Amino acid sequence: MRATVMARARALAYHALALAAAAAVAMLLHGCDAARTTAGPTAQEAAPWRQPRPAPLSPQAALWELSALVVDPQRAAAGTQVTYGRAVAWLGPQQGWSAWLPYPPPRGATLRVEAGGTGCYPMRATFVGPPPPQLSVGLLPRVALADGVYAEAFDLLVELVRPFGGATIRRWPPAQLRVALPPDTFTVRYAQACEQAIAAWNLALGEPRLQAVPTGADAQVRTTVAPEAQLAFTQLEREDEWGHPLAMRVHVSPRYVVGAERYVRRAYLHELGHVLGLWGHSRDRAHIMNGVAVTSDSIHADERRVARWLWALPNDCDLSFYVRPAGPAPLTRSAESMAAGTAASHP
Repeated sequence: MRATVMARARALAYHALALAAAAAVAMLLHGCDAARTTAGPTAQEAAPWRQPRPAPLSPQAALWELSALVVDPQRAAAGTQVTYGRAVAWLGPQQGWSAWLPYPPPRGATLRVEAGGTGCYPMRATFVGPPPPQLSVGLLPRVALADGVYAEAFDLLVELVRPFGGATIRRWPPAQLRVALPPDTFTVRYAQACEQAIAAWNLALGEPRLQAVPTGADAQVRTTVAPEAQLAFTQLEREDEWGHPLAMRVHVSPRYVVGAERYVRRAYLHELGHVLGLWGHSRDRAHIMNGVAVTSDSIHADERRVARWLWALPNDCDLSFYVRPAGPAPLTRSAESMAAGTAASHP
């Protein structure tokens, strides 16, 4: 008898907890002021896309999750409003940059992600059918560039991404890319130059995306010293059905002479930028991804920023969803970020 009473008490307690959770979700969906937050991201939230997702609700809840990847959390707004059809929710550090919205949503409804405050691009996308149960968006900050060739960092990102996937980001599968080092010649140490370029890009990205492996080893990226290469070029050899790269080959000319390691390293810096997803060319002569003549020996701070954005945003993210607000960008690149980008660029 006593065991039966205790079991009923536990059941009532679980029921009460379920009702409380349902009430909290209802408050979130109706954009209740209690769900808003004004505090900025903490150090623990510096990389929210690396943190585990909250436990999903039961299928009976008929909700889908929207998660925000805060690419630059120091400048991201603390309160971000999400509207989808008639549903309203708020994203912020206290919610782990996630929100739950009705699923399936109204057909043809428009998703709007408006960052509270200033300094971030708003997003607007219309889905013809229901989105997946989990959908990630990226909160991109507005950053003005001082060099004058590109008004904002976003413009540089679009120009470097567009030749491969249009306005859509098409990245490698989420694994470290193995790069088979090229063979040396009698005059130039190609393998050393390539290895130095790999180390420079890993520093620029802030994580080891590229791994050098011996010549001839199994790798997604193979490097050759090819007579047909005038200077250097990168070739996409294989991709999956969604357009994500699976195999590439980097060709560098064997015509470099003794003492030309500096220029060979420039060539590998440029071509490995293509491998990492910066498939286009920059019009800025100071950039390693310049398409006319590579005269730089290091990765520019602007290129470092957009490369990190490229690998932080969700794969298949459509950059055309971002809407440019009126007026100039309220943020400028700080001296600290420029110094960090320069220091991280040298092999």
